[in-house]
Amino acid sequence: MRVLVVFDNHYPEGMAMSNRLHLYAKGIVELGGKIRILAGKYKKKSNGIQSYEGVDYYTLNNSILNNLPSIFNRLTYFFERLNLYAHLIRNRNDYDIIWAIGYAWFPLLIFSTISKLFNKKVIIELNELPHSIVSSRLQSNFTNSLKRGLLFSITYPQLNGFIVISEALMELAETKKAKSAKIIKIPILMDASKFAGEDFNIDLRFKERFVFHAGTLTEEKDGILEVFEAIAKVITEKDPRLKFILSNKVTLPKIIAKIDAIIEKYGIQDNVIFHNHLSKDEMHKYLKTCTLVIINKPDNKRNSYNFATKLGEYMSYGIPIIATPVGESGKYLIDGKNVLLVNSKDVNEIVSKISSILDNPEKSLNLGNQGRKTAIENFNFRNYSKALLEFLNSL
Repeated sequence: MRVLVVFDNHYPEGMAMSNRLHLYAKGIVELGGKIRILAGKYKKKSNGIQSYEGVDYYTLNNSILNNLPSIFNRLTYFFERLNLYAHLIRNRNDYDIIWAIGYAWFPLLIFSTISKLFNKKVIIELNELPHSIVSSRLQSNFTNSLKRGLLFSITYPQLNGFIVISEALMELAETKKAKSAKIIKIPILMDASKFAGEDFNIDLRFKERFVFHAGTLTEEKDGILEVFEAIAKVITEKDPRLKFILSNKVTLPKIIAKIDAIIEKYGIQDNVIFHNHLSKDEMHKYLKTCTLVIINKPDNKRNSYNFATKLGEYMSYGIPIIATPVGESGKYLIDGKNVLLVNSKDVNEIVSKISSILDNPEKSLNLGNQGRKTAIENFNFRNYSKALLEFLNSL
């Protein structure tokens, strides 16, 4: 069974979904399966088929489109989509399954139509409640609800399979899928062999004290304002050396305004560092040396369906973690053993847990090591590769 992953984002230099996709694909390749990744967010020049750790990937050549002025962004997007659909039709003899990741209801419907015309299959990975967050000024709760309705009523019944990362998402897919469609549940993933022999010691973690945050800055998803408030309090009241380093400053303008207000209120401008982009090597360096991370998922409908995808990666690095027991993540978290649990809205409790990690390096390092053990036992990608390949072959 030959799989073509159509991924609407960067690969292999991408964020959480790119990393998870790579582990899916790597596991399939190691077992002799056939998989190739067609990455979106198109580059100006296609370099043909390349390989990353044994996984083949490529992009489409849209150099002419990418040279158009930004005023033609909408037009560029339209022709990129047409180019993608045409590519799938022209190369239909090269794959048996389209695995679509990152696409909305209408492209998924087109993929499904192409699959039916040429006797192919189409599957998706369901890693969150679709359209559950307002992430741009062009979105609203109403438009998200409308898109979710179209996805559930029109698109999902056309799909042949779902890969889900939580029990709640499995139950959701069961109610929306066609009777013949199949589902497999696979949790968040990490590569246990990647850290063989690594020594995450106290000198690395506590020499330069900093909290690290990767990903977008959202309130509904990540409780980021409470995180900023808590870190600001620790800096001003306890440890002025502590820094907060973030991989980017991507969020809604209103969230940026509130973050800037907190920074100004506490006068911590010199303690907060925003990056525009971090390479895999830069990310590895920060994760290997950061003092702690905070996964502050508020207890809401969106997060109740989810599984904090960064949890496995952070645990695999042996990082002391402060987190909330929300959604699927809560099944793996034990307060004081492999994580310190908090109420996402309780800033003072977050302050207390940050202080506890800073004041107890050896205890905190043990916390991280137990987290690493949890990740190896439950999230190692090779534990699920055989089941995933069997799922794909059964479609």
